[in-house]
Amino acid sequence: MKVRKAKNSANRKRRAEQVAPVADIQTQLDEARALIKALTDRITQLENELAEARKNSSTSSKPPSSDIVKPKKPRRKDGKKRKRGGQPGHPRHERPKCPPEMVNEFFSYTLESCPDCGAELRFSRKADPRIVQQAELIDTPLYITEHKMLAYWCPHCRKIHYAPIPETVAKTGLFGPRLTTLVAFMKGVCHASFSTIRKFLRDVAGVQVSRGYLAKLIRKVSDWLTPAISPLTGQYRSLAALTDSMTPHSAPRSNVSPTRGSSTKVMSPSASWA
Repeated sequence: MKVRKAKNSANRKRRAEQVAPVADIQTQLDEARALIKALTDRITQLENELAEARKNSSTSSKPPSSDIVKPKKPRRKDGKKRKRGGQPGHPRHERPKCPPEMVNEFFSYTLESCPDCGAELRFSRKADPRIVQQAELIDTPLYITEHKMLAYWCPHCRKIHYAPIPETVAKTGLFGPRLTTLVAFMKGVCHASFSTIRKFLRDVAGVQVSRGYLAKLIRKVSDWLTPAISPLTGQYRSLAALTDSMTPHSAPRSNVSPTRGSSTKVMSPSASWA
């Protein structure tokens, strides 16, 4: 009886020793599976971040402006911020001086004696004079001309006739070519309203006109530009149509610029000033 009990005890101990390594292996296997899952999730996250970083206007709907990535500025070793203006060792950049033919008046300043010790001075042959130029609006920035057409009486026709004026004056009207160009520039390039242009002419140039006259002036400029712009508009539309025909699976867009992301329409010269 005692021998049988001893054998059973030995068998149970042997089985326990055999099961213990299996349990350890199962624990290690579970830990390895959890680690593999965590690493897999991390790899998926990094792949998504990399794919997002590689997106640009050619591979997604992002605008072209987002393609420009500004790198971070490197920090200085001393930890101080860089001062504004020119940096030590960089070439000097200055605004070019106005040419002499643009200068209306010249002033020269002299010294009678040394400002420090009062000694007599001589002109320096090595140093050039310092020049400071100043631009300013004049009181009346307009050059106004008056064209008087004298009246004549014809006793034969019994009518009054007026002397003719130059054709260029008759076509331009109140505003000359340069002032007309300024108004067209403010309207077409600066996108200023007729009210803003009217206030500018009244307060700066000293001439008062109505918004209706400015609109009429812009239509006149548009008519002048039509002969020059019309051939270019036709060439542009032909080029856009050719581009569409060479691009497979593209919808017709003859009124859209070939540049990606642009939606500028081709308009007549008169419509562009509206």
